[in-house]
Amino acid sequence: MTFEVASIHKAEPGPFLPPSFELGVEDTAIPPGGRFFADFALEDYIEFAYKILLTPEQRDALRAKLPLWARTDYFVIQAEAPGNPTKDQMRIMMQALLVDRFHLQVHFETRTEPVFALVLLQRGQPGHRIRPHVQGLPCNAKWVPPPDRTAPSVPPGGFMPECGFMQAIDGPNHTALLGARNATVEQVADYLPWILDFGRPVVDQTGLSGKFDFTLQFTPERRSSPEDSGAAPLDPTGPSLIEALRDQFGMKLQSTRAPVQILVIDHVEPPSPN
Repeated sequence: MTFEVASIHKAEPGPFLPPSFELGVEDTAIPPGGRFFADFALEDYIEFAYKILLTPEQRDALRAKLPLWARTDYFVIQAEAPGNPTKDQMRIMMQALLVDRFHLQVHFETRTEPVFALVLLQRGQPGHRIRPHVQGLPCNAKWVPPPDRTAPSVPPGGFMPECGFMQAIDGPNHTALLGARNATVEQVADYLPWILDFGRPVVDQTGLSGKFDFTLQFTPERRSSPEDSGAAPLDPTGPSLIEALRDQFGMKLQSTRAPVQILVIDHVEPPSPN
């Protein structure tokens, strides 16, 4: 699958121009019509094309393999796809475009590395703030915003107007609410290193399959590590991320080693002319 037409040029300084749709790893719907527009660095297009969410350390490692121009320059890509492709079909087209215009060559390697495994405290029993999506509001139902999106009475994920992606909003007492509807626990694990940099990936080993609605309330300013989960509270205004995982999700992070897929860049060149 390829784009029918595509143009690429180096971005000029100016205000940020939002993409035609969110380029994250989530399986969210995209507008019909096959239009693609974005103004990002090459690494962002690579992450979109190969549907990966890199930890901060993995992103640094990827950048180290890129030439200077690929680390500093932004590129505007405009393209048109036939019909009404899905987001995953757009990813395949982006892979082809990166190969054709940037002469990008990549491969994946599986390496056993130190990770934190996200595990349940009690087998098969997640906490009260994460529940199967089938118990919540269907994605095709009308979402009615609650008077207070941060109220404890709002069901897990209930402050999210759309399904499929995660979002954080400000909560009470300098806390944050991270939530999603119709998301996997694997998505939660992938996202955790972006909330608190653990220095290693987080992998899902809960054994929970399917899609879930959830809300996690935590204090972003708290800087605790998984090994501190039994320590006395450092700040009375709200739970740390580790405490929130334990008390609201019934989960903890466990230090271990596990196979991790790593994307390796073999070759890349500046984009060929339009």
